[in-house]
Amino acid sequence: MGDFIKIDQYTAVNLEDSGTYGMKLIEGWEGREGDFRPNFCKREFKKGSGEKTAPVSVKLGDKAKAIEVALWMLKELTGREYMPALDQQKDIPESIVDDIPF
Repeated sequence: MGDFIKIDQYTAVNLEDSGTYGMKLIEGWEGREGDFRPNFCKREFKKGSGEKTAPVSVKLGDKAKAIEVALWMLKELTGREYMPALDQQKDIPESIVDDIPF
């Protein structure tokens, strides 16, 4: 994805396609060279496996699910329904595409 967005002077977020696990929203910050630098945390992935360092992230699922999450967030923030561009509708599950009036 490459681009990121600054939330404030200390926080930025980036959208990343992690392949097997789908899309993830990564929390981080902007480095001196203007690049995205992820924040890391320690967590235990499996009980008894010990702590490992991983980027702070929210899994969004595959591209279709990530679009569904983004549309849900827009609805929660604005109270309005949003329909993606026609060329992106092929990536959205039938369950969230109602009747397209045309």
